[in-house]
Amino acid sequence: HFCQNYRLGPWLFAKRRIPHDLFTSCDHPFLMPPPPNVFSFDFELQPPGNPCKQQALRKSITGKRTQMRSAFMLCLTTAHVNAAAGRARTAICPVSHSSANITHARLFDLSMRCAAKKR
Repeated sequence: HFCQNYRLGPWLFAKRRIPHDLFTSCDHPFLMPPPPNVFSFDFELQPPGNPCKQQALRKSITGKRTQMRSAFMLCLTTAHVNAAAGRARTAICPVSHSSANITHARLFDLSMRCAAKKR
């Protein structure tokens, strides 16, 4: 059930950071898939609890095994979430909504958005 967070370079997968609009909005960007060389990053960025007040933390990664496992999971989870979002959108988006205009955003970047707190 993907209880772990997967991070490698500026790429992130954390199920609790996936925006709900990804599945319910026809205009929300899909998650950007990691590049083919994602396994070559030797660091990870950890988003802060409050992006309005804190910066991301950069941590070194040691061990090729950790890098390869993280790269695999980032690619796998991003592809599956995008596929699920695509299936969900086919039920709610009009047929005229062109798939040619699909945009992508990194989940890490979405996690770093500073938004006013809801009351």
